[in-house]
Amino acid sequence: MKKLLIIVLLVIGHQLLVAPVGAQTPAQVIMTWRADNFYPADFEGKAPATPGTPLAVSAEVLRGGKLTDLSDAAFTWYVDEKLRGRGEGLKEIAFSANKSVGDSHFIRVNIQSSEGEVFESSIRVPISSPMVVLESPYPNQLVKSGDRAEVTAVPYFFNVSSFQNLNFFWRVDNGATEESGNDNQLTLNTGGAKPGQTIQITGTARNIKNALEAATSRIRLVIY
Repeated sequence: MKKLLIIVLLVIGHQLLVAPVGAQTPAQVIMTWRADNFYPADFEGKAPATPGTPLAVSAEVLRGGKLTDLSDAAFTWYVDEKLRGRGEGLKEIAFSANKSVGDSHFIRVNIQSSEGEVFESSIRVPISSPMVVLESPYPNQLVKSGDRAEVTAVPYFFNVSSFQNLNFFWRVDNGATEESGNDNQLTLNTGGAKPGQTIQITGTARNIKNALEAATSRIRLVIY
């Protein structure tokens, strides 16, 4: 029994000795992306990409909880399997989304370190629509008859540099659509409305420089 124990210990000891002395901790490639479009200053989420949005995609290599120095690494980037960029230390690429809503861009990166290690990873960037949210300060959208009702259109994820590049349009019930320029607030006199009546307000935001980039939303106010 003692001989068997000694043999087992010798085998284990031999395995420890022949393990590669320079073996490194497994590495992980971290890819991230960000969309550069317009949204309210108090928005805390991740802005989605919409058609035409400038995008930036970056890659880092994490080993043992620490970022690896990639300044000398050779990067090769592909967007939808087409070569997009190649260079030493090229940790980030930029391009504009040109896919339709519901589609996505597929980005792949190949990284070869100065020590000869090769890393590869990929990520998808889904394409969404811009949106406009109609907000009112009334609990349960209840407005007292005779009060002046206010509705604000809040645009999200449009490809504009400032709020001034958006136009707003309003329609009350089945009435005519009226443009309010870049004024995103509608004030409505409810003097003629009766208790129990509902008023549907439709608001649209549109990019001044791209008429195809628009979003519409609706809200119902209830008179009491």
